[in-house]
Amino acid sequence: MNKENTSFHVGSDAERALQTLMTRVEDVRQGMERLVEEAKEDFEPVAEEFRELHEKHAAQLRSKLAEHGFDVEEGGSFMAKVHETVIAARSHFSHIDQNILASVRNGEQHVLNAFDDAINKVENDTLRDALKSMRSELRDCVERTRNLG
Repeated sequence: MNKENTSFHVGSDAERALQTLMTRVEDVRQGMERLVEEAKEDFEPVAEEFRELHEKHAAQLRSKLAEHGFDVEEGGSFMAKVHETVIAARSHFSHIDQNILASVRNGEQHVLNAFDDAINKVENDTLRDALKSMRSELRDCVERTRNLG
């Protein structure tokens, strides 16, 4: 994520927090794509809900950050490939079902933590409110699935 010419001041701690958040959202989004592909029929709607939410958040984050002068690349990190590999390995030995939800929730907790860090470091009220809204949506999705796995 590169900052272009802008009057919006984020600060280096906030910029790092936003970059980490964007990377985590992209990583989990990519993992969810694979999860949906490998999911059993009864688990597919849950996996699809998480994937759609992460796609929405990735797009919203890119848009919000671009509004504030950041050039945000799509991609993710090395961890996205690790998540995809783990899902592929698990699906080789068994179908992806609700038993994987504990692992999904663990991954989602890392994203929630990244939201918290960014929310605490960003000084711009508009951006912070958008981050809070996205975090709330993710938390609600995690809570709705807590009793499934």
